[in-house]
Amino acid sequence: MQISNINSPSFGSIQVGLSKMTQNQKRISDRLFNSLKYNDKYAKFTDNDLDIYMLPLKGRGIEVRFMDPFSGEFVRENNKLVKTNLYGLVNESVEAVTDKIVELYEKIVNGVIKRPEPNIQKVINGKTEMCRINPDKIEDFTESIKEYKRLGYTQEEANNKAYDVYTSLYHVENRDADF
Repeated sequence: MQISNINSPSFGSIQVGLSKMTQNQKRISDRLFNSLKYNDKYAKFTDNDLDIYMLPLKGRGIEVRFMDPFSGEFVRENNKLVKTNLYGLVNESVEAVTDKIVELYEKIVNGVIKRPEPNIQKVINGKTEMCRINPDKIEDFTESIKEYKRLGYTQEEANNKAYDVYTSLYHVENRDADF
């Protein structure tokens, strides 16, 4: 599976944790990735800056979670992760899980399931779930802070400017990738 830095036809992004997956989990992720990318309903919502993460489960399957990139946190409802799992490659199960993912994605985008509130300081300090499992996603953000500081901005000004740029450009620079 070669997902790294694919320019997808949409702004949505699917992040796949390949580095810790078995060959079977990689095959499952690849099938699910393709099923999602070619799903017309999914394509309608992908400009809403919500990432889909495919992570290995202990055993044979994968877990699919939703990441709000501006808070750097996985989406939760009633303090429980919003997620779904896939354990095999039967076409019907891939299609059913794709439909479930798209349904959950739509609920999050439409506000039925609330996104986590951003805590800029946690993002800056790298204390978010996104920073922990996929630090490359905010590499430009941290470089931007350094550049603003070099230009003479105070730490707070540099943090705020960098965060504003990060949020305004996220959908443009966001790409499907593996990590």
